[in-house]
Amino acid sequence: LGIAYKEMGLVDEAVAEFELAVLHGSGGPRAPDCMLMLGICEAERGNTAEAVKRFQAGLGLPGLAIEPRKALYFELGTAFETLQRRSEAIEQYQAVERVDPKYRDVQARITRLGGTIRTQASQPPRQQAPRTTPSSVPKAAAKATAPPPAAGGAPTAPQQPAPGGKTEASTDASAEAARKARKIGFV
Repeated sequence: LGIAYKEMGLVDEAVAEFELAVLHGSGGPRAPDCMLMLGICEAERGNTAEAVKRFQAGLGLPGLAIEPRKALYFELGTAFETLQRRSEAIEQYQAVERVDPKYRDVQARITRLGGTIRTQASQPPRQQAPRTTPSSVPKAAAKATAPPPAAGGAPTAPQQPAPGGKTEASTDASAEAARKARKIGFV
């Protein structure tokens, strides 16, 4: 509901809904998204200092996943930029760039502010991928490459790649993920 209000330009109502969600969500999985949206709404209302507090509170949540962390750092950098706190803005953007150099226009922002772009290769990995055992690899590969059976158990033809080498299913999934990200204000 908060997202709908924000999209309609009803920022005060959106803030009330996001605050309600945080209050009753007890720090659940949507808490980082709510803190992000609260900060964005505060920035939109011209309360940049309050936006900074919201973004920092979101970054302080336990068990914060990578995607919300990147969005919170990025928006915090934007807020610091608005407050003319250039070095702090660069720090936030560099935190994003270390994890995902292609995130939005983070590298352009770092460069514009006079910061140094770091490459992902020069940084130690932040999270290691889960290890797979040799016996689990063939099973996973077989599941990934085998087409699902059609109704009645007959095999189906493999999906034809769309332009760019992606299947229709992966293209649809990418489009859906992008739509959801735009909907909650990540893009």
